[in-house]
Amino acid sequence: MSNKDLKGLLELIKRKFEAGSRLSVDDVFPFLGNTDLSLSITKAYETLLSKDTFEKKGKFITISGIDKSGKETQLLGGLSCITPVFKYAESLGFNVLVIMQPSYDTPIGSLVKEYLTVGNLDPSLAWMLWSLDRAQHVDKIKKWLQKDDSLILTKRWTESNVVYHKAKGVNEKEILRFEENIPKQDLTIVLDIKAETSLKRNEKPDKYENLAFLKSVRELYLSLSKVYPYGDVVYVDGEDDPCSVNFTINSVIKDYLHKYV
Repeated sequence: MSNKDLKGLLELIKRKFEAGSRLSVDDVFPFLGNTDLSLSITKAYETLLSKDTFEKKGKFITISGIDKSGKETQLLGGLSCITPVFKYAESLGFNVLVIMQPSYDTPIGSLVKEYLTVGNLDPSLAWMLWSLDRAQHVDKIKKWLQKDDSLILTKRWTESNVVYHKAKGVNEKEILRFEENIPKQDLTIVLDIKAETSLKRNEKPDKYENLAFLKSVRELYLSLSKVYPYGDVVYVDGEDDPCSVNFTINSVIKDYLHKYV
């Protein structure tokens, strides 16, 4: 889709949200020309408006950090010396649901990918794409966390949207208000690496991946609780070798979850 259409859609969503108004497929379709994507956007938006509560029994942990800090490797595996975090959590007796952000394999996530590769939006609107992507998972999260011994593991969550777009000049309060009704994590594990390390590990950086910007994002991560007041935060040195990092992360998770087993 064109940048003009995407800009128009996000401007409409922002106006609707500020007015507390509903959004229909008929509102969305003229911008997208795609019924399935229009339905996904409409449902995600309605989720952002919904204040439905639920009885939370499980736990929610996020692996976060700047680009190429090792989040996906630690969460899903890829090296023989690594026990993927999700498998380790299962070995502790938890029923685990893994959610990757952005969700590039979904219609909404494809908009995020398109923006990162060829898009051209003002940051004051672009951040909403990540929020809508996240919102599409809320129903599944609420159902999962109502089960005993349930655990959500995510690669990035709302905190990532906050630090990346605050570094672009967006007020974090605007993002947090838009995502107010999205469940938040109990624990964020930040894999901390230098911006220089991120770029050395990255063969194909996107528009968000340049040295000055990543330095700003890292600084926000290092003071995360000041801009993202949800859950506990633990920092792990991502500069270490991946096998040692894996041992540390799984030890943190074991200690954190031990009281809930």
